[in-house]
Formats: sequence, C-alpha cells, structure tokens
Amino acid sequence: MLAPGDGVVTFAGRVAGRPLVTVALAGGLRSSVEPVVPDVAAGDRVKAGELVGSVAAGGGHCSQPCAHWGVRAGRSDPPVYLDPMTLLGGAGPIILLPEPTIQRRAAWPDG
Repeated sequence: MLAPGDGVVTFAGRVAGRPLVTVALAGGLRSSVEPVVPDVAAGDRVKAGELVGSVAAGGGHCSQPCAHWGVRAGRSDPPVYLDPMTLLGGAGPIILLPEPTIQRRAAWPDG
C-alpha cells in the first residue's frame, strides 16, 4: 500500500483487531487504510507513493486480499468523511462509513 500524499504517519497499529495505517496530509486531511500491516511507525514522514505497508491476508469479507481507504477532514466529532475518489480526480461512492453506534464506542487512533 502506498502513501496517497506527502505527510506524517499518525498511527500504525491495530484497531478492532485489524492492522491500520493513518497518514496526516496537507490541509488537515487524514488518510487511513486497512487491513494494512504497517512498514512505517507513528511519526515517520512519508512521500506520495512511498510504501507504508502490505495488505493483510484474510481481510474477513473478501475472497481475495482487499484494502479499505478512508479520508476524513479535520478532527471534528463526529468525523467528516470524504469520498477518497474525489482526491484522485474522479468521483465514486463512499463505500464504508461508521455506523453511529460504532462511532460513539470507538476511539479514533489518532485523536
């Protein structure tokens, strides 16, 4: 898995039993990918396209290894999620959003 832009790794570890990497990007965006086994540590600076980790086998619901990419803006509560495809110059549906009950119980790894 490659860094989507220049930034700083704010989290590299496990959340709810799944490996996850979060990178803080310019403009207050935070990009997270999971299940991704990190090759980086919190505090590492990364460049766009740099390897941050490997997609973990056995993602749970996919027959092939797969990764989920989320982007949120700022640190509001609840978080504001963006469609990552718009950051790539295209438009696509937001596939994953937390359910409100999960949002209240879960602590975001980077604050």
